[in-house]
Amino acid sequence: MRKILLISILLFSIPFSIIADDLSLYSLNIYNPLILNGSRATGMAGAVVSLGDNADDIFYNCASSSLRNKFQKSTFEWDYSLSFANVFSKSDIDYRNARSVFSDYIDDDLIYYSLGLILIHNSWSLSITFAGSSITIGSETNRYILDEQLITINLAYEFVPNVLYIGVGLTVPRFELRDSANDKLLSYNYREGVLPNPQIGIIFNVPGSPLKLGVNALLNLNGTVNTNTNASAFTAPKEIRHPMKLVLGASWKFDFNNSIKPLSKTNILSKTKKSKRKKRYSWTPEFCILAVDIEIVGRVQDGVDILSYTGGTNAYRSGESVLVQPRVGVEFVFPDWLKLGAGYYFEGPRISGTRGRHHVTFNSELDLITLFGLDIAVSFTLDYARDFFSAGFGAKIWKY
Repeated sequence: MRKILLISILLFSIPFSIIADDLSLYSLNIYNPLILNGSRATGMAGAVVSLGDNADDIFYNCASSSLRNKFQKSTFEWDYSLSFANVFSKSDIDYRNARSVFSDYIDDDLIYYSLGLILIHNSWSLSITFAGSSITIGSETNRYILDEQLITINLAYEFVPNVLYIGVGLTVPRFELRDSANDKLLSYNYREGVLPNPQIGIIFNVPGSPLKLGVNALLNLNGTVNTNTNASAFTAPKEIRHPMKLVLGASWKFDFNNSIKPLSKTNILSKTKKSKRKKRYSWTPEFCILAVDIEIVGRVQDGVDILSYTGGTNAYRSGESVLVQPRVGVEFVFPDWLKLGAGYYFEGPRISGTRGRHHVTFNSELDLITLFGLDIAVSFTLDYARDFFSAGFGAKIWKY
């Protein structure tokens, strides 16, 4: 009887072992926890979901585009943000935080870039963002090129002037994996016949207070995969998924000279002639912003990391647990010419069995020149963590 029971257990364990190693039965979890979108947001460790006063912020809250800065007074305005990350340190980094489970893991040539555009008309705004990355991953013997892009279109409205802003958006992700010969192994384009993944954002400016609250929810409901494999040994996942994300945040503005006053509906639509600004180059801060965010990342059923398909036959599980990731940022603004920001954020473990990482960040933004009614500024960012270092720069042009 014992022999029969033992044989039965062995027989039933064989198919489960095969299923556990069959990578075609898993969903690929695509999730980038690093704060790389926009130079100002990078410097503040991504704690910007409640701010909305900078073009970089539209990457983190779809309601941000409906807020105006202190120089935007006409009926129609626009703003723009462009940044590049990790352009100075391209090799010997652990971008995916994977070396503790995959000792031969290699990251090379990481480039991250983002572009955001805002168009404002009265209380309405339309924003478009594009973020992309390219990186070489794998081991000494097997190298793969991973390209990811995310396009987002947001529509926002100022429901209560200077108080309540609400935005909705649609996100369209794209994912491509190529081998060292540049042959396409895996391609992910959005599923036809369904709406892109929706998101909703809210910013609430507490009346009579420097306190602002923000929330942004990304509902990644759909995923699919199209394969075009030129390597017979390559196994494709059954589906590619993005986890749902919820970010809650609050910020407090310390005004050092009470010179910043909220824009009213009257002066937004004012057609009075704008006076030219003179740069004062003061080393006394105009104001300081302290912001705190909490990012909550959901689970992915049967999720594994991309290393599962590039690092052999092991299923590197990903998305098994909910991640809670705090962010803290501070920014000092000096009149008309300089912004300095610093922050901290925790990067939860992307791959099961790894440890999370603590990041410190820094950003400096220098307002160079005002030319033909446009303000032109450049910025420099740093992001440092265990086995990771990113440095980059950004450029901004906006009407004032």
